[in-house]
Amino acid sequence: ANKRPRIVVTNAECLAQGSVFTALARFPISLLVLDEAHTIVRWGEGFRPAMASLGPIIAHLPLRQILCFTATADEQIIKGLSRLIFSGEQPHLVRGSSDRQNISYHAIHTLCKEQAITSLLQDPAQRPALVFCSTREKTKLACLSFLLSNPSLPCRYYHAGLGKEERKALEAWYQKQEQGVLFATNAFGMGVDKKSIRMVIHHDLPSDVLSFLQESGRAGRDGNPARSVV
Repeated sequence: ANKRPRIVVTNAECLAQGSVFTALARFPISLLVLDEAHTIVRWGEGFRPAMASLGPIIAHLPLRQILCFTATADEQIIKGLSRLIFSGEQPHLVRGSSDRQNISYHAIHTLCKEQAITSLLQDPAQRPALVFCSTREKTKLACLSFLLSNPSLPCRYYHAGLGKEERKALEAWYQKQEQGVLFATNAFGMGVDKKSIRMVIHHDLPSDVLSFLQESGRAGRDGNPARSVV
């Protein structure tokens, strides 16, 4: 009624801007929620330094409570969050198992990954599917290889080198697909929630277990049986 916002959604880079910080500092803030909190530790000292600078900013905001959410947090992530966000203090932890019981995990030995992927995706019950590749070039080539063998199946590729509008259009396209296959780098994932993905395939393994859990966890978010295949 008074047109004053009760919820503000922002990112680290925006929050670091002086005008945004000054505006927020004028009001008591009952709750700050940091989603996908593992990225603060993993990306903060790399390509998104604004993530690592959140601690000092948060320390000077009139906050009553901070909540950090992530599906994957090992001891290194927890220690990093304690250092970067909670000023070295041990936060209260609420933990659950990362095991998604509706996802079955498989490793397939093959001399030709493209042929193995094509064989897996012949079954309509395994689609829609998501195929993770390690580089932009591999993403494009694997998609083109699949299209040559399966010209009738809807298939696209997705990576951070594409324009913002093109990525949005691809996300909208994939969201509507019930038989679609998307080849992607790890640029696809967080913030995109397609619940009906029946299979996640790793053309290449990610660099660590937490990334693998994040990526394979894109499958079966509707609670129905799904597969993760390496």
